[in-house]
Amino acid sequence: MRGIGLNNILLVSIILYIFFIPISISVSQIFLFSGIILWVITIIKNKEKIRFPTFFWWLICYSLFTLLSALFSKYRLLSIIDSREIFLYLSVPLLYMGIKSLRDIEFVKNAFLISALISSSYSIMYYILKAEPGERVRGFMGHYMTQAGLMLLVICFSLSLFFYSKRKNKILWLIVFLFSIMALLLTLTRSSWVGVFFAFAFILYHYKPKTLVILPLIVVLFFLLAPNTMKQRALSIFSLKDKSNLDRIYLAKSGLKIVRDYPLLGIGPATFPLIYENYKLPQAERKGIHLHNNLLQIAVERGIFAMLSWLGFILFTFISLYRMLGYHDLKPYSLGALGAIVGLFIAGLFEYNFGDSEIKMLFLFLITLPFCYKSFLE
Repeated sequence: MRGIGLNNILLVSIILYIFFIPISISVSQIFLFSGIILWVITIIKNKEKIRFPTFFWWLICYSLFTLLSALFSKYRLLSIIDSREIFLYLSVPLLYMGIKSLRDIEFVKNAFLISALISSSYSIMYYILKAEPGERVRGFMGHYMTQAGLMLLVICFSLSLFFYSKRKNKILWLIVFLFSIMALLLTLTRSSWVGVFFAFAFILYHYKPKTLVILPLIVVLFFLLAPNTMKQRALSIFSLKDKSNLDRIYLAKSGLKIVRDYPLLGIGPATFPLIYENYKLPQAERKGIHLHNNLLQIAVERGIFAMLSWLGFILFTFISLYRMLGYHDLKPYSLGALGAIVGLFIAGLFEYNFGDSEIKMLFLFLITLPFCYKSFLE
């Protein structure tokens, strides 16, 4: 197999990996791991050095603390099996080395556009044709919160591309943006709504600060036009009488007690539901599946050092991307990725969205893409 043929097959694997993230995680991961195999073969054949964006070092640290936590877990086998998620982080060097030109970026970007359009359109059509009253639409995903997290990321990227794309492409990105907004609303997922609001404000400010004046208008239009179910969900964000909100507070208190007892390496990945009953507050009603907070969940399961590594990854990536805003050609990608970080982080204060593989995969793609682009400008 010739080198150029191998590179083309690798690119096809990457394109299909990105394409299937919002549609089928199983199919997407098949193409991810086939891409990783092809990438390793390419490295060995061409005697290349492994290259990746600097932020990947923070993910390596996070992965090491995850493995240490799994090895010292009371439920070691369960934790080790769950730790296989760290292989998803190999998508970063895979994308960074497998995307070899600006033309490749166009292919990958178009695959993302089509996939996002299919996913959001399916949610809207399902709502119109099949959804029961009050049903939370989940699209192709197994859970509506996963769908919400994906749409949050799509909204950030498509909005930035809409602002900065050439005229002939603007309409496509606008359609993706509007359809994804609708698909997100249909999930009735408040944490992602809050995340999108702040990400939207961030992107508007860095596009044209004066455009921030449309935010109050959007809020007014929402409460004028949205169905009562959506309005009630939005208003419940601020209610301390809401059972879901109260349970999040109770979970957080229990989580802090666990961190106090297991500060260094945590209790082990995937073990929180098994440990939670020992720390559950009497007034808590919700089962302890997870803690609805990225930082606290990571600290509980993997320890404080893993949590600091993850926080370092987020902050370092944010700073690196922010510096890219000065590059005109990079701005659509870097601003979209920055919006994704803001949205994911804010939503992650109320939801363990980094625990969803689909969200994690798409997030890593969006933050890696600007670094790929920048490598061709240097």
